[in-house]
Parts: sequence; C-alpha cells; structure tokens
Amino acid sequence: MRALFDLYIGARITLTKSPAKALFYSLRQSLTEEINLEISEQIAEKLDYRIARFQEFLDLVESGDQPEQTICRYLGISTES
Repeated sequence: MRALFDLYIGARITLTKSPAKALFYSLRQSLTEEINLEISEQIAEKLDYRIARFQEFLDLVESGDQPEQTICRYLGISTES
C-alpha cells in the first residue's frame, strides 16, 4: 500500500477520480494561489452538488404527495410485498 501511495505522490501514476472522502497533500510543495484556487473550486463544486441534491429531496418531501411513496421512488426502493 505504501508503494502505491509513493507512486501517486511521485506523480508516476495518476487517478482519474479521487475518493470522495480523501485528502491528498504533499509537504514538498508550497501552497500557491493557483493551487488554493483549484482546491476552493473543487470544494465549491461538491457543495453545490450536495445542496442541489438535497433541494430536490426537500422538494419531493414538501410536495405533499404521499411523502413515503415519493421518498421510496426517489431512493429506488420498492414498497410492494
């Protein structure tokens, strides 16, 4: 596992997508304004996505159209026995 991490840090391998709850950092690289901006943009993009998804969910619940069935449809849960 350490070898994989070292390859990633050394930029000899790249990931197409980082895990959602992971933070990669390097002590050898200073935090430039460009890097800071990139980090801020990534965080804002994730936050916007989560807020939009929550708003969709909230709209479904507040619609008054049988919330239990609406939530089950939204989550892909079948209520039929």
